Amino acid sequence: MGQKIQKYYIGVDIGGTKIVIALIDINGNVLFKKILSTELNLNKNVVIRNISEIIDEIKIIYKDINIIGIGIGSAGIVLYNKGIIKFSPNIGWRDFYIVSQLQKISKMRVVLDNDANAAAWGIFYLKYKSKYNNMLCVTLGTGVGGGFILNGKMFRGIDGTAGEIGHMTYIPDGLECPCGNKGCLERYVGKYGLNMLIDRHLKEEAQKSNLAKKSLLLDYKKENVIVDPKLLEAAAEKGDELALKIWIEFGEILGTAFATILNLLNLEAIHITGGIAHAQKFFEKALVDTIKRRAFSVPAETVKLIFEEKKQDMGVIGAGLLLEEL
Repeated sequence: MGQKIQKYYIGVDIGGTKIVIALIDINGNVLFKKILSTELNLNKNVVIRNISEIIDEIKIIYKDINIIGIGIGSAGIVLYNKGIIKFSPNIGWRDFYIVSQLQKISKMRVVLDNDANAAAWGIFYLKYKSKYNNMLCVTLGTGVGGGFILNGKMFRGIDGTAGEIGHMTYIPDGLECPCGNKGCLERYVGKYGLNMLIDRHLKEEAQKSNLAKKSLLLDYKKENVIVDPKLLEAAAEKGDELALKIWIEFGEILGTAFATILNLLNLEAIHITGGIAHAQKFFEKALVDTIKRRAFSVPAETVKLIFEEKKQDMGVIGAGLLLEEL
């Protein structure tokens, strides 16, 4: 019998702030990686050209290995079967035929999925395929992404747009979302939503107590520093009462959404990853308490909440491994 040929994949992870291109193997190991700024690649022709140049570089450096193809995970509404980024609200693309364009230039097989779906597939394939059959993978970052594995398979719906938990309505007629809806969950627990939550608490507390006056968050604002989730986490680490209060509300909002999903789908596990997930110790209790209070007892007790312990390139890894799903 001949020796089994090792398979490799090129993954492309397109997010709101950066585009990651990597060469990976079937075990999820990253052999090569480059990062582009999304802001500098908003033009469709420019991003195709720049991604293609990096792919050509990979093909030259690794000319002797078996590269199966290119998998793309992109933020936004993606038509999986047609290879089209229909609408990416945080980037601004509409009707981007990225698969056919990249396929034509690279002469390689190209598949496309939503970035949260790609990350979910990578997490499931590498960590859970022998353990769970029904789970949700949530990414908490610039936006809020979700990917469902149902009966051991990626669930995409009819067109490939399923799993958009960040655009579930949390508050009817709430904050406007770039997607065109109002009150989307993402506007309250995504990066920018968290910033607005901070601003609201600073204003409210300034009017009714001294909590804001002695908060590090107010000092940051006075210095015109954007209080991102990392700074909010750092303030909470120092025992800042207002920061701790905001993280508790964050957990309650996210727990409300999870309770709704659990009542609907009775999942075995929810895997929570992304930059904001690293602050879990400040919001996990509020999250769990809210799930127990709002969900039916059976799904609430059955589900396992799993937080990603270390930062990984699961978006780009999962994008590459989409080819293995096929």
